Amino acid sequence: MKRIEELRDLSREHHAALLLAKRCTRYREGSNEELSGFRDGIKRYFSEHLEPHFRIEENLIVPGLKKLGEDRLCKKLLSDHAGLRKTMKIRRPSAADINDLGSRLKNHIQFEENELFEFVQNNFSRKQLARIHQAADIPQQRARKARPPGGCTSRKARAVQLQVKRVYAPPSEDDGTRLLVDRLWPRGLDKRRAQLDGWVREIAPSDALRRWFGHDPARWEEFQQRYFAELDTVPDACRAVLARARSGPVTLLYGARDPDHNNAVALKHYLERLQQRRDKKARK
Repeated sequence: MKRIEELRDLSREHHAALLLAKRCTRYREGSNEELSGFRDGIKRYFSEHLEPHFRIEENLIVPGLKKLGEDRLCKKLLSDHAGLRKTMKIRRPSAADINDLGSRLKNHIQFEENELFEFVQNNFSRKQLARIHQAADIPQQRARKARPPGGCTSRKARAVQLQVKRVYAPPSEDDGTRLLVDRLWPRGLDKRRAQLDGWVREIAPSDALRRWFGHDPARWEEFQQRYFAELDTVPDACRAVLARARSGPVTLLYGARDPDHNNAVALKHYLERLQQRRDKKARK
């Protein structure tokens, strides 16, 4: 559905949330360690992405709905938020709780896209829409400011030995562990020539995001924001790559022609920031 500019930022946040919902509904009981890691990733995503999204809607959309006498949409929105928050407050959610969260989140997003946002963009005033747009853009601005410019990282983050390389380039001893991080196998590449130590498709951008980006440098900043939100939903896979990088060099391999605007470069930035947060937490 086509969104007006004022609602586009809020609507885009649904992309990563739908991926999380899909993972939650498909989650099956595993080891305690796997379940704990999955729970931690969900809680972090909820606090960093969904809660700010909810607050914008409750502070700016709910009052507008009440003013227009749209009680049904208002009650549905607040009820959905309350239900999702209640599930998140379960101290040790089971696999069934996680499945239920996924179903609730998917249904809520469909409600917002099919009904709520349609009503808002057709009935709210320009002033109301402008306030929503401004509020929704603040988290995006913070994310851009927080991103390490030019791949520069702190001394602590440099202890993680991550590097990026095109998969078609000849392997070398300096590569260390060679991990392909593309979702599709690189065209024309022989598996023996690639000399891979692993193919981690689960941390590659989704097919929808990959097609939207199309390696367009003009979309690079927003691609990173969307990709980082997707990576927040796969914490175990990201931690596994970091664990390898702490014990020796890890080369993130990609197939794109552009050496500066590709998913491996973005993934390296994300992992370095993740390590910085771990270091900061360990120092406390």
